[in-house]
Amino acid sequence: MDEQTKHYQAKLDYEIDGSTKGALNMHRLGFRVKEMMGGMEWWLRDGLETHGTESATPNPSCNC
Repeated sequence: MDEQTKHYQAKLDYEIDGSTKGALNMHRLGFRVKEMMGGMEWWLRDGLETHGTESATPNPSCNC
């Protein structure tokens, strides 16, 4: 078992997180994955580029 698989497996030992499960499954399928802290909200707040036809804005209810 490589280090990235060990990381996600250990994380799932004490938390139930759909994104962690997804990352582990994608890694097992051979994809390179990275955990994005803060999710899409932080990505958008940092002004990073997105692609697609739907617009998205950060959730203003978090007061961050």
